[in-house]
Amino acid sequence: MSKTSQQRQKQAFKLDRFLFLLIALTTYIGIAPFIREYIKLHSFLTIAFSGILIAVIYAISHTKRQAILVTLVIVPMLVLNWVLFWIKIPSVFTAAYLSDIIFLAFTIAMILRFIIKADHVTRDVLFAAVVVYLLIGVTWSMIFTLLEHHAPGSFDFLNGQIQNSGYAFIYYSFVTLTTLGYGDVVPLTSQAGALAILEALIGQLYLAVMLATLVGLHISYANRTKR
Repeated sequence: MSKTSQQRQKQAFKLDRFLFLLIALTTYIGIAPFIREYIKLHSFLTIAFSGILIAVIYAISHTKRQAILVTLVIVPMLVLNWVLFWIKIPSVFTAAYLSDIIFLAFTIAMILRFIIKADHVTRDVLFAAVVVYLLIGVTWSMIFTLLEHHAPGSFDFLNGQIQNSGYAFIYYSFVTLTTLGYGDVVPLTSQAGALAILEALIGQLYLAVMLATLVGLHISYANRTKR
């Protein structure tokens, strides 16, 4: 294989960095219910979330130095999540979820920065936009879980709790984010209601603003290329 061909393959691989993160997120969100009979759901969620963190390193690290810095931040998070898997201590639970929420928020900010700085709409920019939307849902599911952990009874599962509580708030988060509003999970406290309202607002505003941003980038790039 020629050096030029190798460089092209490497460049194409780099351009798909958000695709790998999208696959990891889709696996985390969509496949869990179908394999719960073969593997403990909590085990799968922990493994899948670890995969997401690894995909995040690849997606938002543009230089070797950035990759090292992001890795140094992620490693303690992975340790906390796996410690929580084996040792159910309230303080570890809180520390693990808070670190996850903070890092996911940081990741969302970094990806949004990448999208805003793009000079035109590419396949990677589109993948990045979808990834941000999914990350918002995952982040909010952890916020809901943390609230229920510290204030039990914040939510009511009207038709009986979803078969495994580890997936319950992932489901509820995306139902809220997309404003489907099935009504089978209901916030019972003002804090839970406020968080649900914020997620629904963020979900709708994100779609509107991101669509406008992508259309603006496309039009701007088209106008530049015509000159």
